[in-house]
Amino acid sequence: MKIKSNALPYEVNSPFFIANKMFCEEVESFVKDKHGNVKGLYNANSYFIKGKITTHKTWMLKYKKATYTGTGNLLLSSKFENLLELAHWSCTITALNTVVIRKRTFFNFFNPSFKKMTLFPKYGIMYKGEESVYFDKVLAILQPLFTSGKIFKVSITTNRLDIELRSEQSHLDILNQLLHLS
Repeated sequence: MKIKSNALPYEVNSPFFIANKMFCEEVESFVKDKHGNVKGLYNANSYFIKGKITTHKTWMLKYKKATYTGTGNLLLSSKFENLLELAHWSCTITALNTVVIRKRTFFNFFNPSFKKMTLFPKYGIMYKGEESVYFDKVLAILQPLFTSGKIFKVSITTNRLDIELRSEQSHLDILNQLLHLS
């Protein structure tokens, strides 16, 4: 499969279309180099990519960008634009614990199960079960994304590792390190 354009003819010269096309080509090339499968669509305003790479584990990848526009409150603005850029990487693992790390919010004050992380104070962690060497390795690889605030959520639940990012970049270098963990 392949990532294809669903752009209208007037969009193909847009700098936004060109940027989205380059992003999609980068992801497609990475997945194909790993002998994986990829499919998706892109245009000037959005892209949606799904991929699958099998190494020691089977990794599912999803990249999404969407631009939402509409009318807003007349007192605040006549128009608004909302941009969503996310990446979601997941795989099945053998785990004896449950770990959830997410960005801290005001509501963490009311949920004492989420403790403030010492190394990354913008994030809260909930941990149940035995310590995991695998999860420690994952955290070490993800450290640059925690530092930059690009991580939205990392979780190990029901033997599944899920990593969600909010970023305009692919971070394929970090994903490549995760693919080589056993």
